[in-house]
Amino acid sequence: PNMVFTDIPDLEVTITPKFSNSKILISSTVNSSTGDGNHGSIFRYVKDGSAMALGDTRGNRTPCTFGGAYPGQYATDVAGMDYLDSASLTAGTPIVYKIQVTCQSTVDVLINEANTDNNLNYILSPISTLTVTEIYQ
Repeated sequence: PNMVFTDIPDLEVTITPKFSNSKILISSTVNSSTGDGNHGSIFRYVKDGSAMALGDTRGNRTPCTFGGAYPGQYATDVAGMDYLDSASLTAGTPIVYKIQVTCQSTVDVLINEANTDNNLNYILSPISTLTVTEIYQ
């Protein structure tokens, strides 16, 4: 797979764990849309610059953390997931988590807006979140 993933502005967070035996719980909700009913958004978690929490590599499939669907021209699809990062860590060393996005084609992915972004009361204007929590063991 050769999909190009792009950072999502404002969906990056840094945590400095207090304990070396902790795990980090990552939680996200992303509102997205695309301009094509045949193509949804593809998301992945990134930790300190490396992709993580990916599905299997099988054939030409794109390993990702989670995916979104085409929501129609006036709405956004809500996607996200919880993932427990149980990799070893060092107390006092910051960890940077972020979400990246791509699409199955050259179709644009829009974050926090519908494909048709007209100034009408039935057009959504949502938010997206990325939260990380230290879980002491």
